[in-house]
Amino acid sequence: MTKYYDVVFLHPLTSLRKHLINSPYLLTHYPLLPMGLFSLAHMIKSEGYEVKIVNLGLEISLSPSFEIEDYVKSLSAKIYAIDLHWFYHSEGAIQLAEMCKKHHPDSLVILGGFTATWFYEEILKKYNFIDAILLGEAEQSILSLVKACLIDKDLSNVPGIAYRANDTVKHNAVAPPATLDNLNFTDLSTLENWENYLKIVPEGCNEDGSSLFWLTIARGCIYNCIYCGGSCSSYKLLTKRQKPILRDPKLVADDIRRLHDLGVEKICFSHDPEIAGKNYWQKILYELAKDRVDMQAYLESSQLPSRDFLQRMKRAFNEVELAIYPLSPNEKVRMTAGKKFTNDQLFHTARICEELGIALNAYFTVGLPGENQNYYELFKKLVNKLLKFRSITIPPLSIYTLDPSSLMATTPEIYNLKIYLKNFEDYKNMCSSPYVIDRIGHETNTLTREQILELTNMANEHLIELFLRNGDRKGPF
Repeated sequence: MTKYYDVVFLHPLTSLRKHLINSPYLLTHYPLLPMGLFSLAHMIKSEGYEVKIVNLGLEISLSPSFEIEDYVKSLSAKIYAIDLHWFYHSEGAIQLAEMCKKHHPDSLVILGGFTATWFYEEILKKYNFIDAILLGEAEQSILSLVKACLIDKDLSNVPGIAYRANDTVKHNAVAPPATLDNLNFTDLSTLENWENYLKIVPEGCNEDGSSLFWLTIARGCIYNCIYCGGSCSSYKLLTKRQKPILRDPKLVADDIRRLHDLGVEKICFSHDPEIAGKNYWQKILYELAKDRVDMQAYLESSQLPSRDFLQRMKRAFNEVELAIYPLSPNEKVRMTAGKKFTNDQLFHTARICEELGIALNAYFTVGLPGENQNYYELFKKLVNKLLKFRSITIPPLSIYTLDPSSLMATTPEIYNLKIYLKNFEDYKNMCSSPYVIDRIGHETNTLTREQILELTNMANEHLIELFLRNGDRKGPF
């Protein structure tokens, strides 16, 4: 007997098409869930409604014969909510929405997430099988939407949504939540196969890896990195949130303990705790010290972390893994992009990680404003020095695809950029393309798309050469 749901959240694939060309630069599933899905589902559940989250990428990873359309057809729900947070899902989310409306024409089909928010007007004008889009942070909207749908489907009084009325796209404004402390980010019970989700990585379910979970500790950012769609200025445009908001340190520590009890081995922090100041992250670690948990921690540092912070993290967790983003070997380019540290300061951080036994990942990319053909020689020189530190790993370079809400996209004239990805259809077509060059959505005044791709390939070939030469982990594979 089919179970009835009030709301089913569906996480799409990047595309339902089968790519004809296999490339390490092309994502097929990207099954990581936006962290806010858990708080939204919990809110609905707490009001007595039937709700579940289904991660279609995870389901296919667990069973390659899983048929998405058959599964969608088998569902019974009043609302099908599809996240379109990352632009990589632009085609997959639209395909999935059309599928839901085809098999459930009387149900409400909605989108949400940053990409859906950014392109809400274009999406609603073109795709009549999408009934509404939740804008920005959706906690202030979701319950009103559910209640309106279950009563009379009148969306005119639902805050924080965009919808169609008389062939016109309308939107109702809403402020983001004033606090995050009444939200539940760790209720995994609403997710289908949640135990397997703890083993998820961008490529699928990794049964041999550590169980991990991305935990929300804040929303917003204090930095304005020009390539990032979640920067300070971008976040204001997307959510109307004027400054970052932090969760209570005690609640963060309580969540970590709760996740430990669920079998989570590694906590991945949604934000760099240092952006909130020393007093904040010290309180989290103080709370954790009251009842030490046997766990690992993964951190992405917005700039470079302090020695004090890393030492305290190392005491609180069994293992600490750190990601930093030098982006470019050229210091001037790096600082223009928003990363305010020199190569010498980068070496200093690597030395600290070496002393403390902290695994360090340093990420680079190609195509930032000011970069030129000297990139490869500068990259080789810097990487060869960095890899003298045993603590550091240089992951393979991925293609940087222009984030639609980033400063590079919204103010290209400032950075002398030529933009190829301008509207939602451009991103949707990019997702369906089997050609890597189509993932590069811009050119600089010094590098064409072809040159950006060539330099990316050259940098990765150098990493492979180092790996083969060293015969250890100092390579991309």
